Amino acid sequence: AGAEPPRSMLAFLVARKSAAAGPILESLWTQNAQRWESLMVDMGEEAEDAAANQLESDDRGLRSSAVSILTRVGTARSLPKLEAVVATVDEELRGSVEGAVRAIREREQNKPVEPDPGQPDPEPAEPVEEEPAPVEEVPAVETAPVEGSGGE
Repeated sequence: AGAEPPRSMLAFLVARKSAAAGPILESLWTQNAQRWESLMVDMGEEAEDAAANQLESDDRGLRSSAVSILTRVGTARSLPKLEAVVATVDEELRGSVEGAVRAIREREQNKPVEPDPGQPDPEPAEPVEEEPAPVEEVPAVETAPVEGSGGE
């Protein structure tokens, strides 16, 4: 096994959304969850599957870190795994798992609805044509020719 890469290098890769960061960081995190958890969170939803896969780990610290990550970046995709482990964890971790489920549900509820890329754009609503306001007819007024205005 080689030396651990510098944290600053991984932070740089994570900040730039580099695909190379994920597998390296996941490996480091499973070996030392406390040291690498914050960078896993910085990866955002990209860290979700790695965290969800550790919910049943024998390493309590790793399990706890996984719950913490999912609390902050998990999506509805993680809910089935979180709900499955609620009954199998100790009392202290159970509260954290339940908190993660609540946090994800709240985040999902407040997420802006994005159009499904597989669906055509919805048809724009037909503009509502309003009836023009009735024009009140004004009776024509007859005017007498003005003296000196021409006809002579």
